[in-house]
Amino acid sequence: MKSLSAFFFVLFLSARPAFAEPLAPAVERLLVVAPHPDDETLGAAGAVLAAKEAGAAVRVLFLTHGESNAVSSIFHLKKPTVVKGDFLRNGEIRRREALEAADELGLAAADLVFLGYPDSGLEDIWRRHWGAAAPYKNLLTRWPRVPHAAAASRGSDHRAENVLRDVKKEIEAFKPTRVLVTAPFDSNGDHRAAFGFVRLALLELEGSFPEPELEFYLVHARRWPRPKSLEPERSLEAPREQAWREPRVFPLKPEWRTRKHQALLRYRSQIAYSKKFLLSFVRRNELFFAAGPAKLEELAPEADSPPLPSAVGRVALSFSIRGKELWVRARFKESVDELGALDIELFPYRKGTAFGSMPKYRLRLFGRKLFAFLGPARLSDRRIAYALGPDGLTVRMPLSMLRDPDALFVSASTAKRGASPATEGWRLVRK
Repeated sequence: MKSLSAFFFVLFLSARPAFAEPLAPAVERLLVVAPHPDDETLGAAGAVLAAKEAGAAVRVLFLTHGESNAVSSIFHLKKPTVVKGDFLRNGEIRRREALEAADELGLAAADLVFLGYPDSGLEDIWRRHWGAAAPYKNLLTRWPRVPHAAAASRGSDHRAENVLRDVKKEIEAFKPTRVLVTAPFDSNGDHRAAFGFVRLALLELEGSFPEPELEFYLVHARRWPRPKSLEPERSLEAPREQAWREPRVFPLKPEWRTRKHQALLRYRSQIAYSKKFLLSFVRRNELFFAAGPAKLEELAPEADSPPLPSAVGRVALSFSIRGKELWVRARFKESVDELGALDIELFPYRKGTAFGSMPKYRLRLFGRKLFAFLGPARLSDRRIAYALGPDGLTVRMPLSMLRDPDALFVSASTAKRGASPATEGWRLVRK
């Protein structure tokens, strides 16, 4: 690791002040990454319309066909999704709806790419299906590979390396100057995983073309948006749990709001059961969150122990290097008993090494005891040391266990009932 100044940065998104001007014409190539058809319109239709008005090229990359929404099938097709043919039909319906919505936003079919990976399976693939692991199979369909006839990735096994390969391929071919992807703190697992694959793809493509600006858009959060109704004259505000992140407020012209409304209505299968939720995104503005990585700092071996980070959310994390150890520090806003279980995931990245071959760790604090896992296997390794205080946790582990990484993909989640399932979501921490 490079030697850096003797302090560490708390693992939060960099705060950015809200500002009111639309996307500048300097944005020449906008890529919107959507885990499911309709996410692109919910979170970024205004950004797409602004980019098109400025003469920019726009591409939308759909990671799945959204075929596993059984509730929409019941409402829209008047039958439950129970056999493989039903799932294929659902996916094709949503793909065609995406084409109609894109037309409302001034996009052509050639501006859309559908990879076709499994709906509701992306986060499982991101976490567990690297390297020698078997391909992911949906519990209902048992598909091990992309089945959709119109998918760009048709026939590809449901492996993380394949998702990464195809995301990299599309990014490298389009060479965006700006990328919008779903937030890593979104409460939907596919949305969190989309961040992971896109951020890793950009990391591995560094140096091959100018680095694009990266921002997040949020779709799913607890009790958000409020109210759930069509309110085009009302402003969209960050959910209470994420308000401290200070999103960039992007205003929408009245005609953009109208076109966004019309585009959402094209998603008839989703409107059939969730109309109020979808139309609650037709507001005076859209919100975009900054995506800067946190810094992994090196402390002198004889330095005092770093303080616990300030808990702005329910859990705050910080990472630093002390000698040949990684220090992970977590501060809790509630007591350990109220917190329930805390999971911290550590996925190291090293330039020039296949990400799938790097270890994937999960640290679970349950009660007052810490359990460590490498992939699915529980570890009994005394090199992982921890100390638990009344308001925080410190974990130390040798860098050699992480194979001396250049960066870490990290996540913190809690099991407290009623809380967001990913309190901090995925983050990139790098030297």
